[in-house]
Amino acid sequence: MAIESLNGDIVDNNGSDKAAVEAYGGEVGLRAANGTIGTVDFSNSPNTGQVFEIDAREVAALSGGDVNIVDLDTNGPGAPDGLIVDSVARPKQSGNITGVQAVNDICIDVVNGDLVVDEDIENGQGSAAVN
Repeated sequence: MAIESLNGDIVDNNGSDKAAVEAYGGEVGLRAANGTIGTVDFSNSPNTGQVFEIDAREVAALSGGDVNIVDLDTNGPGAPDGLIVDSVARPKQSGNITGVQAVNDICIDVVNGDLVVDEDIENGQGSAAVN
């Protein structure tokens, strides 16, 4: 599954602990070339905004701003826990989204299981936090 925004953010407005995208045992590709994925501002105390919650086995993301992803990891019956940073096809466009790339900050949190990094996680001028 791929979600793309050409000129804005990809946001999760359905509240905490509810996946905005469920791809049990599958892959999620997120691309916001001129925006952010999730809207968390960690410079405020307390933090403001909302992370982008998914439930998937594999993820790839590209952002012109920040990437803030939490894998809730319920993964449905029989699906394995954990999250793999990988390459995900763009069904409506040619090419793939590969790894996790952002101009600014990257935050990836996996609730259950391991985070496996099979592709690069890279940012231009921010920080990266993975759990």
